[in-house]
Amino acid sequence: MLWCFYGGTTEKGKITKENIVFFFAMIPDQIKPMMAELGDLPDDLVDKLKSTPEACLMGDDRLEALNLKVGDTFKVYSINYKDVDLDFKIVGRLPGPAMRRRRS
Repeated sequence: MLWCFYGGTTEKGKITKENIVFFFAMIPDQIKPMMAELGDLPDDLVDKLKSTPEACLMGDDRLEALNLKVGDTFKVYSINYKDVDLDFKIVGRLPGPAMRRRRS
């Protein structure tokens, strides 16, 4: 499986607990087999990742820290790849403890 780790901040040159983000970038169809905890990720979220090149999924904690919501776009300034700053669009939420509690 092909994947890449990408980390950055939402404020150029400023790294804080509130503005830092980390991503695993991969082919959308490989998410479920690669990441066991995402095995029950809804197929519609995988489809959204496939149809939107700048798409990302984000957990509730990061959404709250960055004051973002599904549908928002934002820029990330890389901290591990020089001059590889990327624009993202949040197309869905990652399952996490809060989402698992809501489903129960």
